[in-house]
Amino acid sequence: MSTTARPLTHCSLAPVGAGAAAAGGLAVTGVALAVATAARTTPSVLIAPMEALGWSRADLSMVAAVNLLCFGLAGPFGAALGARAGLRRTLVAALLAAAAATAAGAFATAGWQLALAWGLVLGAAAGVLSVPLAAMVALRVAPGRQALCLGAAAAVTGAAQLIAVPGVTWVAVTWSPAVAAVAAAAVTLAALPLARLAPAGRSPVPGALAGLRRAVGTRVFWVLSGLMAICGAATQGLVGTHLVPAVHDHGIPEVAGAGLLAVMGVLTVVGALAAGWMADRWDPAQLLFVLFAGRALMLVMLPFTLAGRGLGLVALLVVFGLDWAATVPAIAAIARREAGDAAAPVLLGWVLVAHHAGAGLGAVGGGLAQAFMGSYVMAFMVAGLLSMAAAVLSLGLWHRPVVAAQLPVRA
Repeated sequence: MSTTARPLTHCSLAPVGAGAAAAGGLAVTGVALAVATAARTTPSVLIAPMEALGWSRADLSMVAAVNLLCFGLAGPFGAALGARAGLRRTLVAALLAAAAATAAGAFATAGWQLALAWGLVLGAAAGVLSVPLAAMVALRVAPGRQALCLGAAAAVTGAAQLIAVPGVTWVAVTWSPAVAAVAAAAVTLAALPLARLAPAGRSPVPGALAGLRRAVGTRVFWVLSGLMAICGAATQGLVGTHLVPAVHDHGIPEVAGAGLLAVMGVLTVVGALAAGWMADRWDPAQLLFVLFAGRALMLVMLPFTLAGRGLGLVALLVVFGLDWAATVPAIAAIARREAGDAAAPVLLGWVLVAHHAGAGLGAVGGGLAQAFMGSYVMAFMVAGLLSMAAAVLSLGLWHRPVVAAQLPVRA
C-alpha cells in the first residue's frame, strides 16, 4: 500500500509566506503612518518661525486646531475606506493628498488658504493614515495581539510626530518656513513606492456611519471619548503644539526645544510598546488610571521645570515621552472588548475623533492663554486638572464584563 506524501515545502513554507506578507503589510502601513504624521505636524512646528513673518499665533493655532479636528474625523472613514477599496489604493491616495496640501501651504498668503491646505486637506489625508487603519491591518495580522500591534502603531505615529520636529524646525530657521513645508512634501512623496507594495485585499470592517450609530447608544463609547478628548488636549493639542514656543519664551532656542520633543519621540516608542504588551495581559482600565494620574502630575510640574531650564525639565520630558502614546493601546483593548474584533477599528476611530477634537481645543486654548496672560502656566495647570479627572473617570471601566456587541458590517 502506497501513500502520496505532501511536499514538505507546502506544509512549512506556505504559513511562513502568508505571515511574511501580513507582517509586510503592517510594516508598509507603519511607514505610511509615520510619514503622514510627520507631514501633519508641519503647521504646529512652524508656529514660531511664521510669527516672524507676520502671522499671529492665534491664527496659526486655529489652523493647527482645524488640522487636528480633520485628522480625527477622517480616522473611522480611513479604516472603512481601507477595508472597502483596499489598503494599497488608500495609502497612495492619502499620501498624494498629504504631499500636495503640505506644499500648497507654503504659498498661502491669507489665513483661509492656510486653513484649507494645512488644516482641512492635510489633516484629513493624514487622518486616513492613522491608528484606525492600523487597527484594521492588525485585525488581519495578529488578532490575538491587537493591543501590542496598535501600541506599535501609536509608537510609530507618536515618534514620527516628535522626531520630525527638529528637522522641520532646523530647515525653517536656516532657510524659511516655505522651504520646510516643501521639504516635508518631498519626503511624503518619497514614501509612495513603498505604498505600492501594500496588499490590495479587503477586510470585514463595518461602515463608519453604521459603527457610529451603534456606538452612540453605549455608555462606554462616551466614557472612552471623554478620556480621549482630555488626552488629546493635553498631549497633541497643548504640549505638541506649544512646547517649542513655550521653551522659546523661557530663553531656550527653538532648535533646542525641538530636540527635547525628539527625545520624547524616541521614548514614545518604548512607552507605547510596553503599554500594548500590558494591555493584552491585564485590565487596560487600570493601566489608564496609572497613565492619566502620572500625566496630571507631570503637567502641573511642567511650568516650574520650564522656569528652571535644567536637568529637571529634561527628566520630566523623558517620563512624559514614555506616557505620550501609551493610552492608545489601552483604549484599543477596551474597544475590542466592547465591540468585538471586526467592529473595533471603526469604534476606535470614532473615539479618536474626540481625541483630536480635544487636541484642537488644547491648541486653541494654549494660544489664547499665552496671548492674554503672557505665559502657558494656566494652560498647563488646567490640562493637569483635566488629566486627573480622566484618571478618576477611568475607574468606571474597571472589571467590566466581556460582552462583544456585534456591529453591522455594511453601512
